[in-house]
Amino acid sequence: MKKLALIDIDKTIYNGYTIFDLAEKQFADKILSKECIHKLFSDLDNYKNQAISYESFVKMLNDHWLEGLKGKSYSKIWDYADQYFKSHQFKFFSFVSELFQVLADTHDCYLITGEMQFVAEPIAKLLNTKGFRATTLAVKEDLITGQVLNYLASRAEKKIAIIELVDQYDKAGSIALGDSAGDIEMLAAVEQAFCINAAPELREVGLQKGWSFVNENSILESVYRYLGI
Repeated sequence: MKKLALIDIDKTIYNGYTIFDLAEKQFADKILSKECIHKLFSDLDNYKNQAISYESFVKMLNDHWLEGLKGKSYSKIWDYADQYFKSHQFKFFSFVSELFQVLADTHDCYLITGEMQFVAEPIAKLLNTKGFRATTLAVKEDLITGQVLNYLASRAEKKIAIIELVDQYDKAGSIALGDSAGDIEMLAAVEQAFCINAAPELREVGLQKGWSFVNENSILESVYRYLGI
């Protein structure tokens, strides 16, 4: 039986925030309004200025993005995201392709993200992962309602989401990759945690727990060493 690998997306395997890159392209193609883009970047400013927590930041981003997408065809938005990530593979860190190819032999890889499923699913498809867990939005007759069915923004929500996965696998040999405080529960659930480009709060926790610290240049060597390759 294969081992478990849990992997965050933004700033872990993707160089930046997928929501901003995709939303800006949607704005350029007149899918999103200027007002929606303004709200998204205001959320980012508030987070950078420490006016809101990371968990609040992710939740607000999803809420404001869905406001802008309300009434749009979900299947068209999904296809749009799929094409975007296929044509912007250069936005993924250079180690990603090799890492997922190597892990495919020994691990079932799942993407764990606070982003919505129309972001996570195309990326999971692109990287040929076993699956994903993401924020779930409400859709009625293929139209986005603007409501969220299930957030995956907080540590507690991520913990609940991964319990079913963790219970299906032996802890021995399991790994996780994350960059922020929102990934702490995910990283704590596996045998070997890799903190990539760790944010300050994650670094503080990771140092206490003895987790591995890596960046986009050292991650392959560290994972291979752990796997005995």
